[in-house]
Amino acid sequence: MDMGVVQPASARCGGERKAFRLGRTRIVIPIVTSGSLRRSVHPKTVESDGHFLYHLGMNNFVIRLLVNALALYAAAWLIDGIEMSGGFFDVLLVALVFGLLNAVLKPILIFFSLPLIIVTLGLFALVLNGLLLMLTANLIDHFAVAGFGSAVLGSIVISVVTLLLGGALKDGEKK
Repeated sequence: MDMGVVQPASARCGGERKAFRLGRTRIVIPIVTSGSLRRSVHPKTVESDGHFLYHLGMNNFVIRLLVNALALYAAAWLIDGIEMSGGFFDVLLVALVFGLLNAVLKPILIFFSLPLIIVTLGLFALVLNGLLLMLTANLIDHFAVAGFGSAVLGSIVISVVTLLLGGALKDGEKK
């Protein structure tokens, strides 16, 4: 959906901007005829030599990927039934696949199991996370889960580590 050329909302932005939507994200691109991109064109934009990675969500994606990788590594380290082999990039691959499965399949699974989640006061969501962890282990060679109990315990560890690291990162943003 093209929103056309937008005039700046304040004098500090300066110049024209081209705005359009990509899903729910509003992307603003400055139209620069001369000079460098040193001024902020959007409050949520972090500029680095004209790269708008944060505004496009790339910075957030990388941070979530790293948090997910650390959580999976912590689960493999703490739970005996979960094993991870390979190096740093293999851990990132496992985190990427696990994140994609969580992004695509988890909302569908939650929708169809909503009555069970309500009856168990949310504890069935841990079972769903364990199932997604086992599915990840079946798809990736460098990651193995011994059984369903290990998968549920691993999902608890992943949830706690993600909660702690995500909370620490959000606290760091507020400062």
